[in-house]
Amino acid sequence: MCLQPRPPRPPTPPPRRKCPITMPDKFSGQPEMFPTLGQCQLYMAMRPEDFPDDRAKVAFVINLLSGSAAQWATPLLLQDSPLLADQQRFWQHLRTMYEDPVRMLTATRRLKELCQGKRPLQEYIAEFHLLCQDSDWNDAALVDAFQEGLSEELQDELARVEAPRTLDNLVPLCLRLDARLQRRPSRRTPRDPPSTSAPPLPAPPAPRVAPRFVTAAEEPMELGAVRPRLTAQERIRRRQVGLCLYCGEPGHFAASCPRKRSGARTPVPESQRDLSGNGTGPTSGKP
Repeated sequence: MCLQPRPPRPPTPPPRRKCPITMPDKFSGQPEMFPTLGQCQLYMAMRPEDFPDDRAKVAFVINLLSGSAAQWATPLLLQDSPLLADQQRFWQHLRTMYEDPVRMLTATRRLKELCQGKRPLQEYIAEFHLLCQDSDWNDAALVDAFQEGLSEELQDELARVEAPRTLDNLVPLCLRLDARLQRRPSRRTPRDPPSTSAPPLPAPPAPRVAPRFVTAAEEPMELGAVRPRLTAQERIRRRQVGLCLYCGEPGHFAASCPRKRSGARTPVPESQRDLSGNGTGPTSGKP
């Protein structure tokens, strides 16, 4: 009995390698998110064994559509449209439907308004480069717009060095400066945390001492004595309230002071003077 030789075993397929590219995000139909569909092209290029023809590639893209974009693709599936087997024409129809028709003007407007703010520099650079793809600005205009959108700290650091004139050289410089700024707080000595205790009460104001004026009763009045010397404050006070500069009483001036001529004066008791120093008793009347 002759035994038939066994057929050779088929070669073992090589182990399936893991794709280094993550699954692209879904596209819901927002025009500003249309550029993210470019991730589909990259993903399919890294997995050629999974996408042998255009139909497989179009089916993969349709699987990533959601919202209004999925509603647009549904009739294509139901009618078995020729677009399902033609990747290039499918992308043209998808671009016509959802790509921003005025994307150049939109990119120009967003480049003027784009600012780093408080977010990391890497996020600002990524968004800036994405807008540059749809902009017709030259390199000098892009450099100016990039610098204007940087944070205040980075603009101060750039002011200390010679800034490059091309965007390709400016971006690495900004990344180095930003790394220095990020390391700077770790070298500073930590400050004492602010005290949570109640602030000290303010010191009470010093008691206000009223200036002491030399009154007429305290001035020496002797017969034959010269005109009494008044302090500057008392002189001003007597002039303001219309008192005699010689005896301190109202109703006359020093030139016609009767006490100056008579050489005698009756002092005005302190209890009979008002707050302004004018006499209120019988001796404070006019002569």
